[in-house]
Amino acid sequence: MNAKEELMYRIIDNCIRYCTIGDDPNSKVYITREKVLGKARHLNVVMTRAICVNQLIKAGFNKPSIAHVLNKTVTSIRHLIKASDAFEKFSTAYRNTLRECTKSNLNLYTSK
Repeated sequence: MNAKEELMYRIIDNCIRYCTIGDDPNSKVYITREKVLGKARHLNVVMTRAICVNQLIKAGFNKPSIAHVLNKTVTSIRHLIKASDAFEKFSTAYRNTLRECTKSNLNLYTSK
């Protein structure tokens, strides 16, 4: 794994840490890296994916690189960017989590 992928995974793990609800790993709402990188379609997982894409874009990564790391297509990354905008408009929880992730990831962006 190169330094770029390592930074991307650190950002993703940081986003997951802020988006996780509860402590029970068997719960549907417990968010793991496998769920975010996989095909899970639960709303909280989709919101976490959207936050990850948002944070990776802010860090300066391009859509094909993000698609490669998240095991998605570039089209699905574009869709997540649009979903992120919709979540920002209508979800207070999403906005609060996004704000916390941005604060936390700020030092990762500048150390790139």
